[in-house]
Amino acid sequence: MSHATHFVVAAPHVDRELLRLLVWVPLTLLDAGLMRATSHMWTTLIVERSEVEVLVMVELTIAWTWLVQQHLGLFSQRFEPKSPFAARMSYTPSDKSARARAYAAISRTLAPHMQLIEFIMQRFDAVKHLPYGNFSVVNAIMRILQVTFDNQDRITTNALARGPLFVLVHLGFKLLKMGFESSPILEAKLRDGLYRLAFRWFALPPCWSFSGSKATLAREIQILIDTRHTVKGDTPVLCTTPLPAAKWSAAGSGSALASRGSSSSLAGSASSSGNSASTQPLTPLSPSKLLHHNHHHHHPHLRHLNPLSRHRRHAGRTSGTPAPTENSSATSATSLPEDEPDLILNMPREQLKQRALRNRALLLLLLENEICRMATWANPTDQKIGYFPDVSRFARNAEMTEQGWQNLVVDVWVANPRLAVQLTKRFSHPAITRELTSLICKFPGELVQEPEALTLLMDQLRPSAGGGVSSPRNGVLDAAVAATAPNGLFNNLAAPLTFRELKFLLYWAPVPPITSTAYLASSYSHHPLALQYSMRALECFSVDITFFYIPQLVQALRNDVAGYAERAILSSAQISQHFAHQIIWNMKANMYKDEDSQSPDSLKPALDRIIDTIVGGLSGEDRLYYQKEFGFFNEVTGISGKLKPFIKKSKAEKKRKIDEEMRQIKVETGVYLPSNPEGTVVDIDYDSGRPLQSHAKAPFMATFVISKPQESGDEVQELLKRSERTVTPSGHGDTEQSSEISGESSDNVANALPPIVESASLSDDLPAAVDEDASSIDGPGSTALSPHGQDIDMHHLSSKLAGAKLQLQRTLSSALSDAPDLIGISAHEQIRSGRPSRDSARSHNISRTAAAEGTQSSSTPRKRGNSNARSTPAKSTATTAADAGNSARSSTRNQVISRLSAIFKVGDDCRQDVLALQLIAVFKNIFTSCGLDLYLFPYRVVATAPGCGVIDVIPNSISRDQMGREKVNSLSDYFATKYRGVDSIQYQQARSNFVQSLAAYSVLSYLLQFKDRHNGNIMLDDQGHIVHIDFGFILDIAPGGITFESAPFKLTTEYIEVMGGSADAQPFKLFCELCIKAYLASRPYADQIIQVVALMLDSGLPCFKGESTLAKLRSRFQLDKTERDAAQFMADRISDSYENKRTVMYDQFQKATNGIPY
Repeated sequence: MSHATHFVVAAPHVDRELLRLLVWVPLTLLDAGLMRATSHMWTTLIVERSEVEVLVMVELTIAWTWLVQQHLGLFSQRFEPKSPFAARMSYTPSDKSARARAYAAISRTLAPHMQLIEFIMQRFDAVKHLPYGNFSVVNAIMRILQVTFDNQDRITTNALARGPLFVLVHLGFKLLKMGFESSPILEAKLRDGLYRLAFRWFALPPCWSFSGSKATLAREIQILIDTRHTVKGDTPVLCTTPLPAAKWSAAGSGSALASRGSSSSLAGSASSSGNSASTQPLTPLSPSKLLHHNHHHHHPHLRHLNPLSRHRRHAGRTSGTPAPTENSSATSATSLPEDEPDLILNMPREQLKQRALRNRALLLLLLENEICRMATWANPTDQKIGYFPDVSRFARNAEMTEQGWQNLVVDVWVANPRLAVQLTKRFSHPAITRELTSLICKFPGELVQEPEALTLLMDQLRPSAGGGVSSPRNGVLDAAVAATAPNGLFNNLAAPLTFRELKFLLYWAPVPPITSTAYLASSYSHHPLALQYSMRALECFSVDITFFYIPQLVQALRNDVAGYAERAILSSAQISQHFAHQIIWNMKANMYKDEDSQSPDSLKPALDRIIDTIVGGLSGEDRLYYQKEFGFFNEVTGISGKLKPFIKKSKAEKKRKIDEEMRQIKVETGVYLPSNPEGTVVDIDYDSGRPLQSHAKAPFMATFVISKPQESGDEVQELLKRSERTVTPSGHGDTEQSSEISGESSDNVANALPPIVESASLSDDLPAAVDEDASSIDGPGSTALSPHGQDIDMHHLSSKLAGAKLQLQRTLSSALSDAPDLIGISAHEQIRSGRPSRDSARSHNISRTAAAEGTQSSSTPRKRGNSNARSTPAKSTATTAADAGNSARSSTRNQVISRLSAIFKVGDDCRQDVLALQLIAVFKNIFTSCGLDLYLFPYRVVATAPGCGVIDVIPNSISRDQMGREKVNSLSDYFATKYRGVDSIQYQQARSNFVQSLAAYSVLSYLLQFKDRHNGNIMLDDQGHIVHIDFGFILDIAPGGITFESAPFKLTTEYIEVMGGSADAQPFKLFCELCIKAYLASRPYADQIIQVVALMLDSGLPCFKGESTLAKLRSRFQLDKTERDAAQFMADRISDSYENKRTVMYDQFQKATNGIPY
């Protein structure tokens, strides 16, 4: 690249073809290092030869369109975030390497695009101060922004896209400062596009940064601050008429929203919003259609049916402005002032300016909130860090009256209804929720694609909300949902919901499975449309996802008046045999209230009927597999019954009896342990039997040899929607041409080039105005055209550039040696980048087709790692077809053989452990979605019958109790000895693992109130991780009924010594930061966490003390506090736990009573 740059500079005439290669090669490869070097070379080239600047910007404009078409860089759809509750949960330890791989992949995709945006920003800064400016550069930037506006829905919503997105917004507002007095239409369209682009980010659920780098976070915060500065300085120059005073303002924003004027301005703003978004495809339920294209506005006999007109009249009365008459339409309501008859974008100048000022104040408010949130995340302990920008001036909370908040919600709703929904997650004022609920009930069609908005609508169906449902509440019927909203908050709604509002439930986007299950278990089950929605939402997710919520589905049967929960269970059992097996075991465990099966539960008749239906529906291979699995498991658990006569005998005699009985067990092909449905048992270690200590019971432990698929789709990938698109780089859909340009070998660097246009046909300058139609994009296969609309002859171009290719190939080889996949070697990356070879595309399509056929025809879950031996014949056929498109060697390599130890308990209720570990798995998914370096190990526990269960053993670990019995008196000395001294890399890594795991379990111990945390219930693995076990005391139950352990969590002197020995030590500061981040990451999902717990409220578990348990759980999340206040709240909990005397006293009590050392 450097040689090519010098060649262009030194040549007497500009070699345009080589210049095009200098632009397109780095953009095609999209490598951050190469892009950084290329930016310097482009700058050098422009400085040395100013006449090439226009050519470079022209190529960048075309390349930007190509990047959009190919879904690359900022427009990639590979890493779209997914809600932790909409992804598959797993009972596996946290995988920190998977998070690192995900971050590297996302950064590798977005970093080059960020470099490109920064280069464009530099070019603008270089020309904006010139006397006459370089209008060609400005026009090129305008075209790039216009393409971005038209395709903003293609921009990735990943958290790491925050920086590049707001750099674009910053660039756009800097461009506005140049002045557009001669073109108010261009100014209005550019400003409207910038606000739509910025509001799109804030219409997404607030997210934390996936990066743990403080330097990266500081850079993002600075970008937000710079963007706020340019937005604050934006002043519309459409007119000079003074505006009335603002009706609401936000403290700290430094600006105020202009008055909404008359009540008719709502319709006018909405109408303009619809016009500005006209380049985007509209759907029947599009927000802009309801306000601008709705026939209610145009048909005189239907005007009275439009609820928005009534809302506007009400708003006019409350604001003291005259309301429009009944016969006035939206058009007449926005009549022009006499002194300003001209229109801009079908709106009066004054009204357009007021709208711009309202949008500016709203964006300032949102930017300040985002700055404060990110500053809290980057610096949770609020330390003074030199390279961190000062955000203290943004730390003040927005102070507004209740009427001001209501006006804000209405203005935001007009700008973007999706953005209005997210206001409740950024500001906790009750007026926001009340006004938003009113708007959603009036215009439910606006938000049918937003699952998060459904909660406010569904809340109106509760009897206490005046929704018209008169059925009585029964225990936990509404606990799962009522716990997520204060009672009586929306009682001000006068009229109950009618079919007009509720019919949209038939089309609403699905909520996560746990929420739809909560709806089935609440009083909503008395409303037919709510039932239909809940059932449809549950069926929208695969059995792999609903599998995790089996305990909650069983408890939902308690209020299953219409039988929808039973139907959901039976339909899932028909799809997956593993689901059928697990639901049967869980139902058997819930049939009796006691461990001795003497007191039947009220659910027993329904559970018996469902089990009989599931088993009776099995036939052929399915029934044989069921009989093999349950026969194998009954043989293993039957050993406990045969051990009862040996309870008072020695351990040696018990072990001999266990080994004797285990040798009589025959391992059938395909059987598995209930606690490990992903793998199959291939053998048993017949000498591994070990009796466990118990006074009147006979639990034992055994080891099995397990074969399971290696999970290449790890937990991080489960939380990222991998959008696989096979896109041909040629605009004509010719894959053959794209893989071999001019017949050269596929590994040639230049073959990765996209379709580029003939720069010789371009004029030296771009058109003076931005052509909207030319910059629009019809789809992934659109052809990149020159400004004159001519396609390029790729064969002619490649023959002319053959010499340049050979020269560039030599100079690029060293840059590409570390990243071979970027130039088309990897089939997966070819598919990702839109450059598949013919063989890889064919293999990919065959594999996907076969897999789809297998999914449709199979009755067993292929994704759960089933072997062919337990598959139905249809599944075997599908597997064979899928293997035709994949390597047999890859299939063999993906199978992992491992040893798994399990404890089989009889006489102990394991259901509370199941709930606790289920919640730990939920928190693990939440932390993973935020990219937090935290460690949790939700080992698997399955309750299989009353008082019976299977517990996985944590491998390579030892309890702190056992370490004490082996004379390990100091954990710090143990770490130094085991990990080769305090200065070794092994010690530093082990201590880091200790800090990360201790922080995660500390936050969970506080939120879920883990008690009985003596050293016998705390494990330490060989990598230094802390792991908590035995959750017999959680939530509202404590040992002996006495809350002796009053500290929020266990943080003893021993733990502090490992983390440096003092509160000023760097490892301890890291522990505090991770604790606060874990707490902040959990708060947005408090409602779903509460739903998981609330559905178990009537299960009879001792950890529940009525609905007060849910209220206490909710209060621990402190949802009414800002992020900074919540961070301080968690910091106070750390201080309360620091060497807490009550924790030490409890350890002393356990040593005195049970001999557990500490």
